[in-house]
Amino acid sequence: MKKINVMIVLVALAIGSFGQVAQQAMQKSCELSEVEHFTAKDWKDYKSTKAFGAVIWEEDFSGATLPTGWVTIDNNSLGYVWIWTNSANPGLNGQYSTNTPPFNSTTATNGYMVLPGDHYNTPIPSMPDDMDAYVQTAAINCDTAHSVMLKFEQYFRYCCGNDQIMQVSVSTNNTTWTHFDVSQGVATNYASDNPDVVLLNITPLAALQSTVYIRFYMTGVSHYYWAVDDIQLMTASQNDIKFANAYNYFYDSNWGATGSFSKIPTNQIMPNVCSADVWNYGDNVQTNVTLEAEIWNNANQLVFNQTDDTSQLSFNDTAFLSIDSLFTAPSSPNTYSVAYHCYQTQTDEIPEDNFTDTISWEITQNKIFARDRQQERWTGGVLSVNSFSGGLDGDFLGVQYFLPNTATVNSISVFIDYHTDPGTIIVGQIYENSPTSTYFPVIGTEEYEIQEADLGTWVTLPVYIINPGSEVLPGGSNYVCGVECYSGFNDLYIGSEPGDYPHLIHLETKIRLTTNWYWILDLPYIRLNLAGAVLPPVFVSAPFTEICASSAQNYPQVLEIEVSDPGNLPLTLTAIDLPTFVSSFTDNGNGTATIIAEPTPADMGSSFKFRFRADNGTVQNEQIFYALVDSFAGCIPPILPIAPDWNYTNTGNSHVILIPDTIPVTIDGIQVAAGDYIGVFYDSLGTLACAGYQQWTGQTTSVTAWGDDASTTTPDGFAPGEAFIWKIWRLSDFNEFNATATYMQPPVMLNTGFYISYGMSGLTSLQGYTMQYQNISLPQGWSYFSSYIIPVEASMDSLCAPFVSEVLIAKDGNGNTYWPLFGLNLIGDISIGQGYQVKLASAQTMIVAGQAVQPQNIPITLVQSWSLLGYLRQNPGPITAMLSSVVTQLIIVKNGDGQLYWPQWGLNDIVNMMPGKGYQIKMSSQQTFTYPAN
Repeated sequence: MKKINVMIVLVALAIGSFGQVAQQAMQKSCELSEVEHFTAKDWKDYKSTKAFGAVIWEEDFSGATLPTGWVTIDNNSLGYVWIWTNSANPGLNGQYSTNTPPFNSTTATNGYMVLPGDHYNTPIPSMPDDMDAYVQTAAINCDTAHSVMLKFEQYFRYCCGNDQIMQVSVSTNNTTWTHFDVSQGVATNYASDNPDVVLLNITPLAALQSTVYIRFYMTGVSHYYWAVDDIQLMTASQNDIKFANAYNYFYDSNWGATGSFSKIPTNQIMPNVCSADVWNYGDNVQTNVTLEAEIWNNANQLVFNQTDDTSQLSFNDTAFLSIDSLFTAPSSPNTYSVAYHCYQTQTDEIPEDNFTDTISWEITQNKIFARDRQQERWTGGVLSVNSFSGGLDGDFLGVQYFLPNTATVNSISVFIDYHTDPGTIIVGQIYENSPTSTYFPVIGTEEYEIQEADLGTWVTLPVYIINPGSEVLPGGSNYVCGVECYSGFNDLYIGSEPGDYPHLIHLETKIRLTTNWYWILDLPYIRLNLAGAVLPPVFVSAPFTEICASSAQNYPQVLEIEVSDPGNLPLTLTAIDLPTFVSSFTDNGNGTATIIAEPTPADMGSSFKFRFRADNGTVQNEQIFYALVDSFAGCIPPILPIAPDWNYTNTGNSHVILIPDTIPVTIDGIQVAAGDYIGVFYDSLGTLACAGYQQWTGQTTSVTAWGDDASTTTPDGFAPGEAFIWKIWRLSDFNEFNATATYMQPPVMLNTGFYISYGMSGLTSLQGYTMQYQNISLPQGWSYFSSYIIPVEASMDSLCAPFVSEVLIAKDGNGNTYWPLFGLNLIGDISIGQGYQVKLASAQTMIVAGQAVQPQNIPITLVQSWSLLGYLRQNPGPITAMLSSVVTQLIIVKNGDGQLYWPQWGLNDIVNMMPGKGYQIKMSSQQTFTYPAN
């Protein structure tokens, strides 16, 4: 297996008992390497309200050269050093930085320091050179300051590996250095905030020291830039407490703390413990330091409010405060959020940092256990199960789940980061943690080979049941649910928390290297799915990883994504994050989406982030990936049309149709835009052909429909009395939509929706719609069927054409027959709301294409005595609820399997009415009803 640099820190401690009390489990020292990041706007607000002490030292690089006493070193001996510049472009016009925005530091115009990797690699060599360089200050005297804050402004972008280092280091002897990562986890080829203002507490290193050195060090990157400006050392405030860490974890009376969760099934609820590390960030002793916790539900109701306190905190001390009272949520679905406030006797000079962001979790009917609290804030944090020192195939990365009650496990879901190599093989494993703190496997999954489409999204691994009952996990136990790199010499990366919130290391995460178990400092995205869980949608087609571009012109092109749902639930697709060159995103309503992109020459050579979300109404999945814009083999983007590929013939006789600007002309309920096209079509030997069209401008217009020229051998226009068929073509995504029209009635217009030579009609509405499909399963022998779709091709001949040889006979509720053996079709077109009886020689699937109806808008008349009823909803529904409005006149209902709904005798074998099915129904009198909405 490949070995790459260590990306995470292992806590190499023997695993102690999980039965320790919550207070002991949570105590930890303050992290002195805390780095705060702000945008320029944040920092403006920060400076205007936060009272720091005196400035000890500062440098704004206004001297037009490297400051006196500073040094700049290139460890590669290539002369690739940090340099002073006042150029507006921090990339110094390198090959990939020609259009880089100016560095927006406070004093950028008078100069700043930059490591311009792109400049050093232009023109690009056959193998680009990595940077390995630092710039270091002269000695700084801090011997009178017992608190020291480092603040600077930066702007960076890097390429192209994952082993880069961007760190600020502090030393008092120019030999021993303490390092702070300042890269923020910004992804490859993605720029930082401009400027990104960094505030770093270096008090334990620099306070009361007569010599302090600051070093800015970067290595492992070959392109772009890192710019630094406006560096200051300041003393801290006199009175300031702040949160070091905030926690919300769950508690079991036997095991103690069990960690925090983002999703908990209703049958696995545990009490919550609210706690936080509160830090004295000021110079003075702070007295009566108090923690307050508030818990709110999704109705914005305060359901918990308690406090805890300590006597005092000296400078740089941290207290762990834990609320004694526990909060137990009701066993019903809800979302809860806890927010913390800390305060003290003294007047806090920086009250803004006395409040935390809310920590939220969900009690859900869906049987998914999850710890991925911050999925919505995912920024690219990744873990790798094969990047640890000495890592081998079989390295295991897991998340711990405590089950208070017995549960049946369904599967394991894991977020596969886009850095992963397709072809990597993984296997899921679940281990039980015994009371003696040993781990033994209880159930696993089959091997799974990661595909291109899996990158940057959730993958679900069903458990493999060898012995019946092994999938049942006893309650009151702790389990480690995770994946191991099973085989293949490829890199496997797993999505993780970006580090915004801490987690309880020894209670939440585990890693196994060979036979040894350790804690791990990052929280990977791995979920435990219990039986009955609604699983995430699946991105079934590989995302586009390259986008065609030209150095000479813009290149518009069509890109697509595709999603399916394990439970065949309806899907909604949305775009969360798209590059600026994407002009439109369209959810096609069938599990696909269309993206129109128009990369410019300035986008050449850069990778851009895409983020899509699929939602099945219960759970979401996201696809996160980067695509390179470049010219490559086969890169010949299509030139997209500006008008539809419609053609018609002027035959000399026509019918004019008025389209007023006051009527709705829509596609899926959205008004069409200027530049879209409206066309009218006729039947030309079984194929629709255009007879006239007009571009929509938003003003009143008309379409001329041309009639057939009788002197030609094939139809080239409308026949007398033929119905108009309408289509709309949308410019934003070049898609064509079928449309239904309503017409002005005489005497306002002489004619309506049928062709008459020299006729005149007018529209009152034109409604385009996305083509929808219904697959209706028809068994061998007799059955009843119906459809909730108004078909484009409604005749029984068309619907049965793909399997006509298997159709023995079909009937409607009036006794009309469709008998293809004898060429007989007395049914004609199927009607919405009606059911049909069919007999087949073998099982078949009927595909109905058209516009789905809104069932609540379709009145259905049930005649006295027997008839065949269709079902118009897209989801199953209880027959008692569906027919409740006519139940007093309803005698009996039968389905195709002979099951009955017989209200008089309390008999209900049918239970649910199903999409695609038809029903034989008998009424005591004629009634009209409508189905409920979907």
